[in-house]
Amino acid sequence: MIDEAVAARHYRRAVRLLYLKTLKALATRHLIDWQRDKTNHEYLDELPTPALRRPFAALTTLFEYVWYGDFPVDEAVFGRVRGSFARFDKQMQEG
Repeated sequence: MIDEAVAARHYRRAVRLLYLKTLKALATRHLIDWQRDKTNHEYLDELPTPALRRPFAALTTLFEYVWYGDFPVDEAVFGRVRGSFARFDKQMQEG
């Protein structure tokens, strides 16, 4: 779905999907307990690994600016955002 959103140039949607994918990965690794009614910041507070808190906080801020703040995202901005998500995913796998 992420690739489809990117191909259609729906970068805001692609950022949202990347964030949801990250939440799922955190839940799968039992680093958070996903619940429908939790806020993004509650997930941040749940993270048991201090080394992951700071980068996850940055991803959360990016997501919230884009999704809730209607921050404009073009191809170049999306490339940087996607890189941030990829680095966090790698950090999760290593940690």
